[in-house]
Amino acid sequence: MEISDPGIIRQNNRRILTNTLMLYVRMAFVMGINFFTTRELLLALGERDYGLVNVIGGVVSLFSFFASSMTTSITRFFNYEIGRGNFRALKNTFNLVQVMYVSIVLALFILSETVGVWVLENMLDIPAGMEKSAFEFFQYTVATFLIGVFLIPYEALIISRENMKVYSVISVLDAVLKLSIVYLLYLDFFDRISFYGVLLAAVMFVKLSLYCAYDISKYKEARPAFFWDWKMFKEIFLFGAWNIWGGIAWLFSNTLVSILLNNFFGAAVNAARAIAVQVSGGVSSFTTNFLLATNPQIVKYWAEGNLEQCRKLTLNASRLGFFLVLIFAVPLLVETEFILKIWLKEVPEYGVVFTRLVIIQLLIDVFSFPLMTIMQASGRIAVYQITVGLLLCCNFPLAYICFKNGYPPESAMAVGIFLGAISLLARLGIAKVVVGVSFSRYIVSVILPSFGAAMFACGVAAISKYFISGGWLESVCVCFLSALGAGVSIFLFGLSHAQKKKLLFISLYRLMGKLSLIHI
Repeated sequence: MEISDPGIIRQNNRRILTNTLMLYVRMAFVMGINFFTTRELLLALGERDYGLVNVIGGVVSLFSFFASSMTTSITRFFNYEIGRGNFRALKNTFNLVQVMYVSIVLALFILSETVGVWVLENMLDIPAGMEKSAFEFFQYTVATFLIGVFLIPYEALIISRENMKVYSVISVLDAVLKLSIVYLLYLDFFDRISFYGVLLAAVMFVKLSLYCAYDISKYKEARPAFFWDWKMFKEIFLFGAWNIWGGIAWLFSNTLVSILLNNFFGAAVNAARAIAVQVSGGVSSFTTNFLLATNPQIVKYWAEGNLEQCRKLTLNASRLGFFLVLIFAVPLLVETEFILKIWLKEVPEYGVVFTRLVIIQLLIDVFSFPLMTIMQASGRIAVYQITVGLLLCCNFPLAYICFKNGYPPESAMAVGIFLGAISLLARLGIAKVVVGVSFSRYIVSVILPSFGAAMFACGVAAISKYFISGGWLESVCVCFLSALGAGVSIFLFGLSHAQKKKLLFISLYRLMGKLSLIHI
């Protein structure tokens, strides 16, 4: 049944806007703190130890795909029941999920202490004399990871309830604590790598305690109660199983590639990759925060039966998500070396080229995020996960072939870009068949405006770089002009005629100080 009440739609749009603004405030603090934390951590540990810490974290993340895949599943079920207004079913779902996650934690612990330890001891290039520190850090990282798994249902409930204020506050506190512990690494009383692992586990435990305390006090469905239903378990588990396959694909595309880089080129290259991934994560956060606010609405529209509004929101989220990335990606691509030097002081080898390549891949991948959400909302994800998963799994063997034949480390990222483009086409084809997202409508509404905006923005950036070169002041000017060019391109190519008129109208009245006299 289609539900098209304009009042409800406007209310939902206002909620999306409010939550997006709240998440951007969170992001500004968290990203700033995290970037500073990375710099200080690199200085405290050194390039070798920093690379070792990241590759060991990658080993633990071998098993994170299972937990993250189930997270996607339970968030979908939470949103679906909220969209239906069935809070009794929501409580039952939450309580059943808690029981499931106890089993998941036990399984992941066994895998970590068997397969994980084997990978650590046999597949990683650990510098001589660092074996004991590496093993201890691995154990503390496993503890941090398992605590984080217990956290997942509580965090998912906060997001499904669209309580972004609490989510933002806890995220900022988490970032502040992680920055604080970095300065403790300058103490010489403990092995720095092992001590860092202990402190990370402590921070995660604090985060878990805060989420549990808030959810239990605020939401009735979060209060502990044993519940089990085989039919519901089967539905959630089977849905999650397809997402687990998607998680395995992510494993091949990311974590295993990091291990390959470590084996072929050493821990220092992992440091460069870690830097590039963090930059990409910082840029993508502008989109993910926006999508974090829109995703619950996409699922709820589907649950209500308002399929047209669901598809419309998906298209708008894809286009706006790309624009949010573009405005920061263009300056980064043009002045990568300058920005990394300001941030890190000492830029690891391959840091610049890795960063540029992951940004290019992000510009392709960002189109896919809302498509993933609407597919999750439909519940029909089998074909989607099989097809896209197989494509992403190709990253690992193709990267291995490249390295084995003497190609440089950046070849793995080039392979990732190619597979990302192919995967986007596959997602569009499947979305057309399964959820009715028109391929031609997507091209006209999303791809063409985005491509036009990107070409215009890159042209402005290239011209700025050609005519302005020199010291740090010139680089700042190029960054500013590149961002400005991206902003202008979004206005020219990304907005409809009506949206342009409305934006200019609002801007004019703000300039005149009369915005309070109108109601839009």
